[in-house]
Amino acid sequence: MARVLESIGKGLLKKNGISVPDFAIADTPERACKAADEVGYPVVLKALVAVGKRGKAGAVKFAGNEEETQQIAIEILKMKVHNFPVERLLVEKKLDIEQELYVSVTYDSSQRKPVIIASSKGGVDIEEIANMYPNKIIKTPVDPIKGLYRYQAKEIAKALGLNGKELQQASAVIWQLYQVFERYDATILEINPLAITSDGEMAAAAILM
Repeated sequence: MARVLESIGKGLLKKNGISVPDFAIADTPERACKAADEVGYPVVLKALVAVGKRGKAGAVKFAGNEEETQQIAIEILKMKVHNFPVERLLVEKKLDIEQELYVSVTYDSSQRKPVIIASSKGGVDIEEIANMYPNKIIKTPVDPIKGLYRYQAKEIAKALGLNGKELQQASAVIWQLYQVFERYDATILEINPLAITSDGEMAAAAILM
């Protein structure tokens, strides 16, 4: 499956029961300001291009008011991210994040089966997590015929150190993420970070598909 834009990926997650921040798409600074008003400040502005590591390229920024939104939109719309010109922006509600997790499903060609990779150290690239916190990475192979059982999703969530409401939410997200991965024939589906907000809710703050 080809890489898709984050707006499309988040739309698929939302359609399948995984919470995502409110978002809108804009192609001019004026429309970015209007979109920010719609989703509510503070907001995150992201270059809407089908590549990863946009944050490191300076193409993900925060705005707290209309003036900042206007200026940031002008800057990002002039950029090229990994040689891709930025023609549109994803403008989404900035979450009040208390903890960041990492969850992904990918296809392991050596095992010839999907594998779920999870970590309690989200918000950075999986390569950095592997280098800095190798013992914080959980890998769970999934039988491609039987699929992922709900008890397996719960075991992964437990291994992340979660309990109570957060354990139940994470279990549901992990199980549903695998269903989306399988349903849309993806080769990778990554939530980074899977955010736990200050009010105890969980949402996919950024995805790669």
